[in-house]
Amino acid sequence: MTHDPQQPVDPLDVRVVAEILGRTLALMGPGGVGDLLARLPGARPVAGTPGRLFRPAVPPVVWLGAENLLVLADPVVHQHVVGGVVLQRRALPPADLGPTVASLVAQLVRSHGGQTDAAMVLTAAREVLLTL
Repeated sequence: MTHDPQQPVDPLDVRVVAEILGRTLALMGPGGVGDLLARLPGARPVAGTPGRLFRPAVPPVVWLGAENLLVLADPVVHQHVVGGVVLQRRALPPADLGPTVASLVAQLVRSHGGQTDAAMVLTAAREVLLTL
């Protein structure tokens, strides 16, 4: 992972954020990615529900803003939702997850602010990943 340990992660730097997300997925799976994203300002996690008799399990999701939903299944699925209608659904294989979600993170930070808070979250994640 390329980094300057003296500098905080810029949440608008899609390349660096993609590396962090890709490494998080590799080490911790979709749940780890969801946990990381849920800590960003403007993100809204929704817990999954276990399966029951005649009811399938529903995986957890994280909303990144009002229109981007990540379903934390294997593989992770990105849904573009407008007015409650899914306009686009795309499974994200591990190679695509980092760049796609990093772009969504940058969009979230631009629209909701919180660049300093997002930088702290991503910097902490980078430092943890570097120790593993």
